[in-house]
Amino acid sequence: MRGPRKGNNFTYSQMARQTYTSPEVTLEWAKVFGEPTNSKRYPKKQDYWEIDVVLDKNNEKHVQWADWVVAQYKEAHGSRTKATSWNPIKQDKKDDNLLRINMRLNQFPLQNGGMSGPPDVFAGEGIEGFAKGQPWPANVEIGNGSKGIVKFEIYAWGQKDFGISLQVKAVQVTEYLAFERNASAASYGFETSEEGEQMAKEMQGGTLFSTEHDDADQGEGMGDSSAEDKLPWE
Repeated sequence: MRGPRKGNNFTYSQMARQTYTSPEVTLEWAKVFGEPTNSKRYPKKQDYWEIDVVLDKNNEKHVQWADWVVAQYKEAHGSRTKATSWNPIKQDKKDDNLLRINMRLNQFPLQNGGMSGPPDVFAGEGIEGFAKGQPWPANVEIGNGSKGIVKFEIYAWGQKDFGISLQVKAVQVTEYLAFERNASAASYGFETSEEGEQMAKEMQGGTLFSTEHDDADQGEGMGDSSAEDKLPWE
């Protein structure tokens, strides 16, 4: 682990630049395309993309992964005082059998003067209309209840109190559910035309956005080196 780095009123510690793989999980609120989200509550914070990962307490691989994530706090911070939000795994508010993790990826300035892009997203095997490994179209939103495997990194943070976060790097969608939305004039009862309805279908989803990355300038904990040893759920 590198020494502490101060910024945004926190001290950040960069764990080994390591990319890990989740088990297959349920995906919700996947905002991983187009322009990043801006934090209205904390406007000085960096813009970000995010996705919620849902774990089932009755799934052995999910439990193994959750236990491993919790253990990474000690790897990062030892016996330092835990912040209230130290653990990225939260109990689902509606279902006692579910846990969830909100994973984010901050947008960073690149050395060439541009801005970093969103996480990479790919199709898994057996999804109708997609080839395995095909980059996911940015205008096809991922509906809640879809399933996938997530590549992520661990980000250690804190000053007086400490914690860890998981940063999404890439997603492979293994089961796809369409995102449902009313996105046409006709669906709201407005007058429309055949051409207008066709354009509405084509424009559903996010906006196209460059997915170029500069790993040398992605910020702390954003490298891309895969673990040599398989973890229990892999």
